[in-house]
Amino acid sequence: MHSVTPPSGFIEPIADPPDDLLLERDPELATLGQCFAALCTGSSSGASVLLSGEAGVGKTTVLRTAAQRANHRIDWLWGTCEPMLSPTPLGPLVDWLDRMPPALAAAVRAGRHAAEVLAGVLSMLRDPTKPTVLVVDDAQWADGATLDLLRYLGRRIESTSALLILSYRDDALGNDHPLLGVLSGLPVRSCVRMALSPLSRAGVAEMARRVGRSPRGLFQVTQGNPFFVTELLAGDPQTLPASVRDAVLARVAPLSPGARNLIELASVSPTPIEVEVVATAIDDPRASIASCTGAGLLALDGGGLRFRHELARRAVEASLSPGRAAALHTVVFDALSIRGATVARRVHHAAQAGLSAAVLVLAPQAAREAAQASAHRQAAALYALALEHAAVLPLTEQAALHVAHSVECQHVERVDDAAVSRRAALALHRQLADRLGEGRDLCELAVIEQYREGPQAGLPYVHAAIEVLEGLDAAVDLAVAYAAMAQMHLNDGTSQSASELGQKALVLLDGQAGAEECLAYALNTVASAQLRSQDLPDAWVLLDRSRHLALEHGLESHAARAYLQTASLSLLHRRYADAEAACERGLAYSEVHDLDVYLVPFHVRHGYALLETGRWDAADARIATVQQTAMLSRFDATQSTTLQHLIDLRRGRDRSQAYWNEMIDGKHAINVGHWFSPLPVACCEAAWLRGEDAQARRIANQALELALTSAEGWRIGQLACWLQRAGGARPQIAQALPAPCELELEGDVHAAALAWAAVGCSYQQALALLGGDAADLRQGLALLDELGAEPAARIARRRLRALGVRHVQRGPSTRTRVDPLGLTAREREVLLLLAQRLSNRAIAERLHRSERTVENHVAALLGKLGVASRSEAVERAGLHLQI
Repeated sequence: MHSVTPPSGFIEPIADPPDDLLLERDPELATLGQCFAALCTGSSSGASVLLSGEAGVGKTTVLRTAAQRANHRIDWLWGTCEPMLSPTPLGPLVDWLDRMPPALAAAVRAGRHAAEVLAGVLSMLRDPTKPTVLVVDDAQWADGATLDLLRYLGRRIESTSALLILSYRDDALGNDHPLLGVLSGLPVRSCVRMALSPLSRAGVAEMARRVGRSPRGLFQVTQGNPFFVTELLAGDPQTLPASVRDAVLARVAPLSPGARNLIELASVSPTPIEVEVVATAIDDPRASIASCTGAGLLALDGGGLRFRHELARRAVEASLSPGRAAALHTVVFDALSIRGATVARRVHHAAQAGLSAAVLVLAPQAAREAAQASAHRQAAALYALALEHAAVLPLTEQAALHVAHSVECQHVERVDDAAVSRRAALALHRQLADRLGEGRDLCELAVIEQYREGPQAGLPYVHAAIEVLEGLDAAVDLAVAYAAMAQMHLNDGTSQSASELGQKALVLLDGQAGAEECLAYALNTVASAQLRSQDLPDAWVLLDRSRHLALEHGLESHAARAYLQTASLSLLHRRYADAEAACERGLAYSEVHDLDVYLVPFHVRHGYALLETGRWDAADARIATVQQTAMLSRFDATQSTTLQHLIDLRRGRDRSQAYWNEMIDGKHAINVGHWFSPLPVACCEAAWLRGEDAQARRIANQALELALTSAEGWRIGQLACWLQRAGGARPQIAQALPAPCELELEGDVHAAALAWAAVGCSYQQALALLGGDAADLRQGLALLDELGAEPAARIARRRLRALGVRHVQRGPSTRTRVDPLGLTAREREVLLLLAQRLSNRAIAERLHRSERTVENHVAALLGKLGVASRSEAVERAGLHLQI
């Protein structure tokens, strides 16, 4: 066996345990060995490994042992995340700054979270002459900037010569933990997932046997956690502590007073504590350090000391009285302040020490740094921390903190918290008679309430804001209010009012310096209002200008909104390729910049594009992924649910029946539906598919009145077509309609179908054909059967039989109908190969098909089974795999 030279950040054990003492970990070590071998031989592209398990299960030990066995050629980069109130942005990279190119290291040291850092790290990992293993340990504590880096690298890892290993505590990941988004985005074909389990009863007994101890009661107390077992076996053999805390404290108790002081001091620092800091607080620090490291409690890590195991640190910290803990945090805070440590570290200790004055200075500063690094969750938490201590501040400063907290909460979709803070700011500004602050608060509350409850909920606030701001010399703020009102009218379907208000905002901004943010907002709204009714080239130019302006000036939210509006308006005008491109770019941008509020809207719009272009399985899978998202806002839940029910409607799934009953009867109103996919159009479709033509005519007639005032050609045209399909007379419409609708209304269903085909809408193409002769009906039925559109296909069959056609083609194959999972023979074959953990490439070779074809089969499987990943598909199939 050989060893590797530990890189900076690698925690060297006091004495490496013999390999044979690492029990029940051979499969994981073998898998890691295979990954390392493939990396060194170049037999595979870059890959990722996810190693999960509860705290103390031995993740770091497994990785350390695997590293010692690995090939000498491998370059190891090892970083660790820390459990701080505000982790240092890109904290793990600090552990290997000396391994980076100078320019990249300088960017990281300066805290710049930008493309140069992401691209720089990726470039390092693409060196084909240097196989690299990048380990990020305790990734559950990763800061926002580190998560962005991991997301960026993970999606591109296959283009590198590196192995990315993430270890994390799965028991620390709640449903809304941001790390889950990173893990779900890793390429499935190149990602190895391993979950470490606790030791078995036999394994625990073997550990006790090797140290000459009785295993009696050991498994019950530890439940097989290796760290618990190790700690308990290292204690007094005459006693069996009731918890790991007791076991750790039992090892601390025999130490000298100086060593115990050191242990307690180190326990309040989640990061390694510098030896220099220790020297200012501990008598005879050298002897105390030697005592603690010799006892196996602490380890020297570079120039600092840290606990060998985080659980031990927590055990000691939990044993401290509140007064003792506060005193120790104060000592560390003072020492770090003298040394000029990072704001993130100092604010952690200031908060724990109860140093309100320091918190009020440092927390907002750390929050601003976090926000600049696009770590908006940390920024929101830090502003919240400052507000806990803010009662002593002047009212103006309290109001400013509430405003900043509200803004950061909006970025991460904590809209309820954003509303609370903004209302607090409003009350303070009114108390101060600050009319400008009041107007700004009212304007932002309008935006928040629109997101929470729809445009009608926001309008009263923006009207009040405009009333306040019109009496002030505040042109830019008034322009913001006009732009906000324009956005609400845009979402409410009154595009003309939106355009007029947006133009008002642009007039106010003319010649105003430093108004780029409002200008980007107003340009976006004006362009969107114009594009709602017409596909105007000049309006697309305005929208592009809005996006470029936002990107140029780092206006993250406005840039994301520009991508989102581009996607929405591209859907409206049936530019599906443009819509998908905008979704992909906007989603990537929002993920990198921690803009959670935009993630689900992009997924929903992408799902709608997939549905309309006939990729229903992929649309199903996309929405299934969205609905697994924790803590969906009301807005996101409504939009994703509506799209899911539309997919279900077209596929004839019973689970959507109750929903459409309420929608058709008008018992369930939606204020935040898709304006790019008007709900009345879907309700007409639902009524018609159920044979309720009278209801379809009623809905179409009612919706046409409002649609005609909006001048939105696609909405008007589709409603008119549904009215005609349901037996109503063609309405008199003065404006020109999109070609597919105009042709169908004129009775030329064949030309209408071709027009729908030209924009890629096979389902709409088929519906148009159902108004034609027997040949048209046959063509439409074939399309519907291919899509799996059973309700519409039944209508086509009835019409063919009514025309006297005897031999009407059947629906989906008998094999699909009797298959317990509704799969075709080919899909079942692919599923069986997935169960063997084969990649798409391997499946393609086995079936003699292209890899792209296999990808389509896999997407179809995920959609039919209602899951988001290959492993979930195999698990969901279960016993049916043998049929």
